[in-house]
Parts: sequence; structure tokens; C-alpha cells
Amino acid sequence: MAVTHGSLINLIDWHQDRYRLGVDDVVSQVANPSFDAACWEVWGTLLAGARLVVPDAGVETSAEALAEHLRASRTTVTFVPTPMAQVLLRRGLPQSRLRHLLTGGDTLTLPEHSDLGVTVWNHYGPTENTVVATAGPVRAGQVRPPIGTPITNVTAYLLDERGLPVGLGMPGELHLGGAGVARGYVGRPDLTADRFLPDPFATEPGQRLYRTGDLARWRPDGTLEFLGRTDRQIKIRGYRIEPGEIEAALLGNNRLREATVQAVPGPHGDPVLVAYVVARGLLAPSAADLRTGLARTLPEYLVPSVFVTMPELPRLPSGKVDGARLPVVAPENGDFVAPRTELEASIAGAWARILHLEQVSVVDDFFGLGGHSLLATQAVAELRRMFELDLPLRAIFDHRTVEDLAVFIESQRSESR
Repeated sequence: MAVTHGSLINLIDWHQDRYRLGVDDVVSQVANPSFDAACWEVWGTLLAGARLVVPDAGVETSAEALAEHLRASRTTVTFVPTPMAQVLLRRGLPQSRLRHLLTGGDTLTLPEHSDLGVTVWNHYGPTENTVVATAGPVRAGQVRPPIGTPITNVTAYLLDERGLPVGLGMPGELHLGGAGVARGYVGRPDLTADRFLPDPFATEPGQRLYRTGDLARWRPDGTLEFLGRTDRQIKIRGYRIEPGEIEAALLGNNRLREATVQAVPGPHGDPVLVAYVVARGLLAPSAADLRTGLARTLPEYLVPSVFVTMPELPRLPSGKVDGARLPVVAPENGDFVAPRTELEASIAGAWARILHLEQVSVVDDFFGLGGHSLLATQAVAELRRMFELDLPLRAIFDHRTVEDLAVFIESQRSESR
């Protein structure tokens, strides 16, 4: 994505003015450096003369550790991705110097009777509009807070399929204009032309709108309410996922002829990814082989939870995959194998509680059951508490079944004796 320095400076100027950042502030850099939000955190802080604090590795994955870091570092302003912000706000933040808790990246939902204890700001913005396009304060009692109003020098329009503005309270596709609009996708003039359109509302020639593919509506108070996606792009745990990227990685395996990736409801409410594949020969690669292969080139959140091998993919007359005719699958693995030891039973019980399942087989893959990085964090925290063991978060990624994790935990116990 080609973003101009001018667009980033516009964001930083707004950020420093909105949150009154100055030399006395301490900002914790929590977002993964691969996220666009990291640019916002780093430059917004340093150019204000404030102090930037980088937490120890792994702190950002534990609500308890992150809350303690914010207190101990005397952080005054910080950005925390939506899933972790929800955990922090539900458990309650300790007394600290924190003035503003900034969040964004996914739909924010809070308990009906939540005592925020700190000023919380909800943000929305794709990379194509330089990280943040809209923002607004979260009020106590808001279960699903709005995404606020456009930031300085950014415009927002809700348009129907004809490109005309919709009325108050009516859903429309969100189009963004102004100083934040990026130049386009590097090396992809076709995609740039499809998503970046001439701005018919601009007073100056040459201005463009970014077509987000997100549905929203204007609320009576002038704020925007996010409603969901209009196209096939999927949003899971704050990540915008393009299934085509995963499909392309799957087809890099020369043992596969076709592949499609769909999102299905998981056992705990969050959507999970399912890959439907067609083998080139008689012998299809196993789910474990496919998962391992994808993990070499894709981040964890892009690796499907379930793999289904089919003789052919159902298609529409147009040639597109007919998603309605794909088999419905549940994110579960294989035959049930009961725990054989007290340790396996304890781990299986913890996983079942966190994944909202009745039972967990000792050979089930945690991520194949619908687990993801945030749930993995919760699982490891629970196991640390149960076994009074300093279990690394990496353990559940390296030992994804109950039986494998039990062997690892037993080895850790032996070493600590």
C-alpha cells in the first residue's frame, strides 16, 4: 500500500491534538509492528516529544500482564486492539496514570453495565485511508459503541449501489475521502482502479474516494455505526482476511488442484475459516500437512481451522464456486479419544470450557476446534493457574493437541523439580 507522508502527518496532527499529547506523556507501543497501527503509535508519540515504551515480548497477549505493564510504566495513553481491550475493560483496569485507552480493529462490544474507569476511544480505519478514518468516545452503558465521526480533513459518505447518498439511519457502503486516502496498491493498478474512485463531491479536481466495502449508517447523534462487510473479505478478531490470499497459498501445494476458503460460525460464536480442497491425484494431503505448509508462509490467523477434501468444488453457471452447496462442517476433528491421565483430563477440561464445547478429544487440534490466538492466550493463562507453571504462550502453538501438550507440561514439571 502506497501511503504518502502527508497522509501520515495529517493523522499524527489530529492524534496529537485530540489526545493532547505532550512531553509529559508516556505511550505504550502495543500493536504488532506488522500492523499499520504501529506507525500511528510510534510517530504520533515521538513527534509529540512524548516517551514511547515497548512492553516485553508476550505482554500484549496477556490481559493481566498488560494491565500491570500499563500501571508500572506509568502509561498515560495507549492503543490496544479491540479483542484485548474488551478483556481489559471487562476485568477492570487497576488504578494508574492512564488518561486515554484507544482501541480499534474490530467491532467493539461491552457489557451493558460496564464501568469503564478510563476514557475509551473507539477507532475505525482501513490501511487504504492511513490507519484511522473515524473516532469517537465510548460512553458507559454502550453495548456496541459507534465508530465515531471522521477525523480532521477526512470525509465520509454512505452511498447506495448507484453511488447516491443514503438517508439517516439507512445502511450504505462507506466511502472515505480527504487527506487520508492512499495513492493505491503497489503494483496493482487494476485493484487500485476498482477501489479508489473519483470523488463526485469534491470541490477540487483530482480528488478520490476509497470504497471500503464496509456497511454503516448514520445515527441521529451524527456518529457512524458499523454494520459489517459488503463483499467477500472477512474480518476475524480484528484482522481483515482476503480468502483469495489463503487460496493462493493452498494452491502453491502441487498436490492440490482447487481450493476455496469460507468462514463458518465457530462453537464459541466467532467465525472460523474452513478450506475446501480438491486433490490432483488419488492421495490428498492430510489436514496436518496442509496446516503445516500454510504456517510456513502465512500468519496464524490466516491458517484455516478445518480442511475438507472434496472430489470437485460445486460451481455456479458463471464458473464461480457455489458456496451454498459446500458441505456444512463443524470445527472439530476426528474420532473422540478420552483422556487417559489426570493431566490430560485437566487440559481437556480447560479447553472445553474456553472453547464452549461439551468434550475435547486428546487428539483434537486446538485451532481445529475453532481456537485462535486470543483463546490460546486464555487457555495458557488457565493452565498456568491450574498447574502453577510458567507455561509459555508458544507451547499451545507448538503442541496443539491435549496429548502433545500434556507431554510438554510433564517435561516442564520434571525440569523444575
